[in-house]
Amino acid sequence: MGMYKTQQRIASIEELAEAIKQKLGEKYPVIVKKADTGAAKYFTGNTIDTIRMKKNGYHGVVIGFSDNGEGGSIITSNSYTPNTVVEMITRKAGLLDKLIFRAIWGSGNEFYGDIHDHILDKYKATEMDTSLVGGLKQMFGKKSQ
Repeated sequence: MGMYKTQQRIASIEELAEAIKQKLGEKYPVIVKKADTGAAKYFTGNTIDTIRMKKNGYHGVVIGFSDNGEGGSIITSNSYTPNTVVEMITRKAGLLDKLIFRAIWGSGNEFYGDIHDHILDKYKATEMDTSLVGGLKQMFGKKSQ
């Protein structure tokens, strides 16, 4: 999935969830998961509010956001396997089972593409280059002329 930089600031996870529900809520369920508080956040690792969406037991996305310090926000999206049993099997068994589960549940390209396109359109966002090469370019950027 990816990271996106928006021009406008997102005020809350509920605002982001509502924007996604308006466009994709009929197609995919949108669930807001609040961060744990107190000692629970140290045991679960759930320290930020997120949105969880899933296509089926094999394809899912976790979306979060933070301020970028320039009056906008950074939206992050990561894929995950919503079904714990499927996730454990694919992690242990490797490529063969991943191919089998993809054959059963299909490609997630449309699902991931819908989310990607909506974030770009709704928030006039730009996709950030999070690759190693992109990071090196930012660190040792081209000299301005």
